[in-house]
Amino acid sequence: MTDNPEKDAARATRPVLLLGAGRRAHEVGLVLATLSGLDAEGERRNEPLLALGLADLEELFAQRPAEGWLILESGRVPAEDIGFVRRFLERHAGWRLLVVADDPAELRAKALLALSRAQVLPWPPDLEQLRALTTSTQLAPAAPRVAQPAPAAPAPGPTSPEPAAREERSAPRRVVRRANGPAGAAVDVSVLVEELLASAALHSRGNPRFHFQSGEAVLLQRERGLLAEGLGGLVDLARTCAGDDGLVRAAIDPAGELVRIGLDFPLAGLSEKDLPGLFERPFAGENDAALAEVVASARQGVALLREAGGRVELASPEPGRVHCEVRLPIQPPVGARAGRAAGKPEDPFA
Repeated sequence: MTDNPEKDAARATRPVLLLGAGRRAHEVGLVLATLSGLDAEGERRNEPLLALGLADLEELFAQRPAEGWLILESGRVPAEDIGFVRRFLERHAGWRLLVVADDPAELRAKALLALSRAQVLPWPPDLEQLRALTTSTQLAPAAPRVAQPAPAAPAPGPTSPEPAAREERSAPRRVVRRANGPAGAAVDVSVLVEELLASAALHSRGNPRFHFQSGEAVLLQRERGLLAEGLGGLVDLARTCAGDDGLVRAAIDPAGELVRIGLDFPLAGLSEKDLPGLFERPFAGENDAALAEVVASARQGVALLREAGGRVELASPEPGRVHCEVRLPIQPPVGARAGRAAGKPEDPFA
């Protein structure tokens, strides 16, 4: 505080720059702060914007001015924290998101750019791009979000939700994933699970948390789309059971000839007696038709995982929680669709 209360009050209401983790986010923020203090002649005659670092994205929900820029380096935003960013922007209409990204098509960058009032800043940035963000009103008008076109037919790479879909997040639904890789390509299961969790965070309501633990790349010779649909059904079930504020934990453990993929989430509307045969018979879902629909989708996903040679087990190792473990052999079983294009029949003469 200074000896000038009016100046202090004006400063408290001025826009600020919030800088996420990473050298690039900090460099962009500090350059923007410096440029905001320059007048049209390049002289330091204006009061620069205040740049503040964020140690953790949960700090977004501290008291903030009505306007500002949130600057994030897409590669440094954990998938489980994208939900924090979405809710912050939904609650603070005067804030904008600047996504510093090497590749705007990368999944986490796409998930961030799908949020309201987000725009991309490719790396390395152009000085004129940065100067354009600091106008005489100290904040550029909300820039049009980089369009994420939805392909009419399945295309390589995971799809990003359409803008209109953000209004439908409260309704339980399966997220359609089309992520087939080239024939014979290996799938990094760690990357795939991280992508699925990022999508789940984006489609969650409330404030659920998604924690992912994986120490290394785990490659499987499988059709990527088959794994994405199979695991995606289980991730959607975990997301639904987590509700508004639950915790979903995911971990990958390579174990010799197998890879174990674990999901731990709240029991919610399920019961312990439901778990042993949950994917073997219809789930009644008394008074919860939405949960029954998600369980049915998860059952379809489990069928795909079994087709890929996997086993899926459910247990309740602690009260109120479910542990789902998927066991997939490193090598695909004979006859499994490992790397073949979806819908393409086998060559009987191969």
